[in-house]
Amino acid sequence: MARPKKTYPTIDPSLTGSGFETNPALARCAKAWHRTYELATIAPGDGRLAPPDDDSTLFANSQAAIAFRDAMPPLSGQQNISDFIACVTFAMMKSLFRTDESLHLLSAAKIAISALRAQPRPSKNEFLFSNPAPDPVQNRPSKNADPLK
Repeated sequence: MARPKKTYPTIDPSLTGSGFETNPALARCAKAWHRTYELATIAPGDGRLAPPDDDSTLFANSQAAIAFRDAMPPLSGQQNISDFIACVTFAMMKSLFRTDESLHLLSAAKIAISALRAQPRPSKNEFLFSNPAPDPVQNRPSKNADPLK
């Protein structure tokens, strides 16, 4: 009995309603995946060719997943962390990453959020007095100073 043929995920970054319009980081990741997948397959738009075998499709998907990962934002700052989570969640839904890898990436995001929250925030007084205005008395030229210098 023949084994059922494995299907691999595809992403069309031009899809509307996928979050690409509202999240540029997600669009960047999806475009990186799509561009790399297209480059890793032979004439993907040519319907006259036989569908690629499992090995070449597996290779294209693994290369595209690497490109997707490389396009993900760094885990620094609230917006980047949110975008990172959106990219990982999208990849999980499209089965671009293995489940264990996705869980590790989400754990890394969780740690980044904890580290961000643990950073001390400046108090209101620290903010107001961290850059005091220059003292006008100290910046006044001395009486004996040459005005032409």
